[in-house]
Amino acid sequence: MVNERCLIIGGCGFLGSYAAESLLKAGYNVRIFDKPCVDTVNINDFINNIEFYYGDISNLADIKSAVKDVDYIFHFAGTTNPQTAAEDPVFDLESNVAGTLNLLETARRKKIQKIVFSSSGGTVYGLPKKLPIAEDHPTDPICAYGVSKLAIEKYLQFYSHMYNLKYVILRFANPYGPRQNLNIPQGAIVHFLHSIYKHNKIEIWGDGSVIRDYFFVKDLIGLFPKLLTQKADNKIFNIGQGRGQTLKQIIDIMQLVLKVKPLISHFKSRKIDIPVNYLKVTKVKNELGWAATTGLEEGILDTWNWIRKKDKHG
Repeated sequence: MVNERCLIIGGCGFLGSYAAESLLKAGYNVRIFDKPCVDTVNINDFINNIEFYYGDISNLADIKSAVKDVDYIFHFAGTTNPQTAAEDPVFDLESNVAGTLNLLETARRKKIQKIVFSSSGGTVYGLPKKLPIAEDHPTDPICAYGVSKLAIEKYLQFYSHMYNLKYVILRFANPYGPRQNLNIPQGAIVHFLHSIYKHNKIEIWGDGSVIRDYFFVKDLIGLFPKLLTQKADNKIFNIGQGRGQTLKQIIDIMQLVLKVKPLISHFKSRKIDIPVNYLKVTKVKNELGWAATTGLEEGILDTWNWIRKKDKHG
């Protein structure tokens, strides 16, 4: 890894910042590519140890500049979430899928060794036919966000077949924890905690019976360097805790840990929300030796303390 450089697309974001931090600790040179005027709070602790390029993934000139002299690319950039993608699927396609094609075209011309892509285990599979959901489960997304993520996966496989561009696809369940964006409607645990802290009502779509697979983001720090080994070439890995929790159960754990009784508002369930989704995660454990190990009680408390600290210090 001496002098090998990793480019983190979206490196100032929630997951991207942990990738940047872990790769630095593993001895890689790290370059972050993110949009102009991005908030760097997530990387301020190590910002002096990285290169920084500003630009837009949809701008080919920006991408060509960022990819110069890079060995590996980690792609975390995204302009939508499940709700906004449903509201404007054309923008989702143009900004995320077309932008990623710019990246893949540049990567194959520059002979990049490998691209690691952040996909969505919560949306690409669609309605589960079997639980837990393994990597070979059919992919029939029922929301635009999942469709665009799956399209990018297929383009990665196409570029691998045509140009031998190696890839790793990470189908994330529901990560939560410090550094998660409190200002976008994605991430139930961190937004529930933030609502409790602000003495606001927790907003739940449906009756709270929706089941999701939640895992603590700091567990990922040991994963990212492992993805650059040969064992991970051209593979798809589910990333999660491997078991499901209802929203009601999450709130019960928060009440237990924080010793508070949250106020709750229920709204009509949404068509984009799959009733139950949790992932089979034995593949990543068996092949790369990684597993999410932090319990919900510990992770929720850590996230709560971060929210309190963030509010006090801005």
